[in-house]
Amino acid sequence: MSERVTVTRIMPVHYTMRGILPGEIPFLGRQSGQLEGQTQMVGSWEGKKIEDPLIDPEPTWHEGWSNKLRTPEYCNAEEGMIMGLGETCFQSLSEMREFCSRHPEAKINDRLYGFRITTDAYSFLVKCDLDLKADVTLGIYAYSTKFLDHQIQEAQRGIRFRDGDMQDMFTLKDGSEIRLKFKDGSDLIELCRYIDPTHVQVGLGLYHINEFAGICANNVVKIEPVRKTDVILQSLKGRAR
Repeated sequence: MSERVTVTRIMPVHYTMRGILPGEIPFLGRQSGQLEGQTQMVGSWEGKKIEDPLIDPEPTWHEGWSNKLRTPEYCNAEEGMIMGLGETCFQSLSEMREFCSRHPEAKINDRLYGFRITTDAYSFLVKCDLDLKADVTLGIYAYSTKFLDHQIQEAQRGIRFRDGDMQDMFTLKDGSEIRLKFKDGSDLIELCRYIDPTHVQVGLGLYHINEFAGICANNVVKIEPVRKTDVILQSLKGRAR
């Protein structure tokens, strides 16, 4: 369900707000430099809502790909969006909880809700974490709508993982986790992000899919999806593993 709101400040700002979609969830947070560039991420506001809005800590602004993206047009859209949120739902933690309860379509898990606010040129992904212990209970992540939508569409291809013979084993959704199993019996779980059809971000590293396959093969590291529900496609050879 989308809500259309008009806020007038410097110039009229028209935006729609709806629950976040599955393909958008990986972008509900700060991104690597590579993905900041590909999505033209302007930046993000992160803060902690508490019960009394008068003593809320000031949110922190994190610069995105380039400060040149923070144009007067963007600042107008941002100000209108923040005014609208403040007036409608996010004055306090209790208001945020109440707003989230009215939007079950935005629920990601028991504590996390996500929304997308879209203006003519920009998209703001809003993360609401209802856990008071969370470092960030309210995050707003700003992107160019055009570049964000392109990256989300491209990411539907999935992330390909190959074996040492450079044959595909399985394809995972963007934002999935893999388990790396080392020959000494230890293992490590890493978050994976789609970059393009032949490149993947694993943890903090950026790799060509063949390069990553070679590293794993040379070091006798086995890889497997953490969650079977993240598998888009699995080869017969991958199933045999």
